Formats: sequence, C-alpha cells, structure tokens
Amino acid sequence: MGQEYFYRYPVRAGAVELTVADVKSNMSVLHDADDAKIARLMAAAIGFLEGEYGLSIYRTDVWLHIEKFEDCIELKKANNCELLSVNYFDVDGAEQEFSLANVRQSQFMTNFLRLRARAGSVWPAHYPQFGDVVVKYKAGWAVGDAEKMPVEIGQAVMLIVGEWYKENSDTTDTKKYALSNGAARLMSGFKVI
Repeated sequence: MGQEYFYRYPVRAGAVELTVADVKSNMSVLHDADDAKIARLMAAAIGFLEGEYGLSIYRTDVWLHIEKFEDCIELKKANNCELLSVNYFDVDGAEQEFSLANVRQSQFMTNFLRLRARAGSVWPAHYPQFGDVVVKYKAGWAVGDAEKMPVEIGQAVMLIVGEWYKENSDTTDTKKYALSNGAARLMSGFKVI
C-alpha cells in the first residue's frame, strides 16, 4: 500500500477546552467515582483519533531526522505547526542552524507541511558523516493545560468516550475501535484519501 494523504476542509472558527467535567456533563454523569476512568478513556480516544487520522492533537515536539536536504522536505502530522529550527553539519563537522527566514513553508493538506528554500536561497551543503539534518517543530492544538482543539475533534472525543463508557466491558475490540456515525461525520474533514 502506498503513502496515505489527508485532506482537511477549511477549519471553522472556534476551539474547545476538553476537560473531564465537560465529558461528564456531555454524558450526564453526576458523580465523581469514575473520573479516573473517564480521563483514561479521553486519553485513549485522543490517541485513537491521532492514529486514525494522522493528527497531532496534543501539542507535540517533533525532531525529524533526514540524511540530506531534499528540494522539498515534508513534515508529517504537522497540523497547527510551528517550525523551530533546521540544523545541519558543515564541512568542519560543526552543527549549524539554517535561517528560518530563508525557508518557505506551505501547508499541504492539513496534516503536512512542505519546506523549501526561498527563491534566491539554496539549502546549504550538508556533510552526513557528522550526523543528520534535523528539522525541529511543534505540532498539534492542545497547548498546556487548556487542551484547546478544534470543536469537531473535541465533540468527536466526547462522543467516543460516551460510547466506550456506556459499553464498558461488553464492547468487543472491533466494535470499540469503530467510530460511530456521529463521530465519523465530525471527523470527515480529516479523512484519509
């Protein structure tokens, strides 16, 4: 099977803070006895969506190691991406940082970011015997404790957690990891194509 690509329709304005209290309210759970369980289900649902849709929902530091500069460097899981640095090794084996002012970034679908040297610039000579080219970036929406993410993803997480919580131990693996129609529709803007 070849490479998978993701497409994202334009993101509507708005973000949601996803907390255990929000999820409990969505499920009409009034007691605190299952808070730890609900928190685990939230983490599992977010991990499931990250894997299924190729997203970085939680804010993540990524170090991409490549052997050499290519005309186009593709960053994966680079939604809501902040490029931090592009490091390489010069002829003397000294680590250098390529100026980000000379890097052109273009979002390729929601989850991919392409990097190219700007017009008038070229990628520097890199000597791989000293180490890899390292591209450092942050990706994802959930910043700090606020855990802000697009409304569609937050609502999909709440639906998934509600289904898993309701089903509890009666759920088969196949059924547990299938998205409901509601959650699938909410995530349709992130679908694999």
